[in-house]
Amino acid sequence: MAVELKLDRYVLKARKVDRFVYAQSSRMSWIIGPTDAAAKPRPPDNLATPIVDRHGVEVEYYAPRGVDPQTPHDRDELYVVATGAASFASGGGKRKVTAGDLIFVPAGEVHRFEDIGESFAAWVVFFGPPSEGASGRR
Repeated sequence: MAVELKLDRYVLKARKVDRFVYAQSSRMSWIIGPTDAAAKPRPPDNLATPIVDRHGVEVEYYAPRGVDPQTPHDRDELYVVATGAASFASGGGKRKVTAGDLIFVPAGEVHRFEDIGESFAAWVVFFGPPSEGASGRR
């Protein structure tokens, strides 16, 4: 399945791949899909499963069940809904989100997922410098 995200004049294209190709060298590319990300162990001190931490950018796989207990983060973040559906609540209101949707959240903004479907999961990208006054990361 091909996915195309249009952001101003930039177009990002990706294709869904449910297999994980891992290379020890950081100079090689790899692919991880939702199925493999969900199978990775989640650290007990984190709400999401870390996937990549490189050059100040962190990517995690987030699949809350029932209630989303997160608090505001100290860095900007992007969510890309990988599977399923939920509602996203923030200072901008509440809106239903489904697979393929992109959500931007500035550092320090209170937000959470509600009405979480059984198969809901999202990729989370933390980026930018920590913001003063924002609470912890997760």
